[in-house]
Amino acid sequence: MLAVVGLLFPGSPTEAIVVNLVAGLIEAPLLFLGAWRLSRRGENGRRMVIGAGIAASVHGASIIVQVFFLGGPVDWVLIAIVFGLVSAGTAAGAVAAAAHPDTGRWCAGGAGAR
Repeated sequence: MLAVVGLLFPGSPTEAIVVNLVAGLIEAPLLFLGAWRLSRRGENGRRMVIGAGIAASVHGASIIVQVFFLGGPVDWVLIAIVFGLVSAGTAAGAVAAAAHPDTGRWCAGGAGAR
C-alpha cells in the first residue's frame, strides 16, 4: 500500500517504501508457515507465529506513522490508516492466540499423535 502511495508521489522517501515491501514479503510467508506448523501441533509453529506476528503488528502500526510523512490525498491516507490498523490488529490477534497458555498445552498434548 505504502509503495503505491510512494510511486504516485515522487517526493516520498524511497528507503521507507523498500523496507515496507521487504518486510511484507518476509512476514506473510513466515506467518503462513507458522500457522501450518501450528495446525499440526508444532511448538516451533507457535513460536514462528508469535515472532512473525509481532513483526507484522509493528509493521502495520508503522504504516500509519509513515503515511503522515508521505502525505498525499486524503483518500490514500485514509486507506493506509485503515490498512495499517487492520493488519496490525490481525497480527496482534494471531500473537495473542498463539501465546495463550492453552495453545501451548494443545501443542504439547498432541506431540505424539501426529
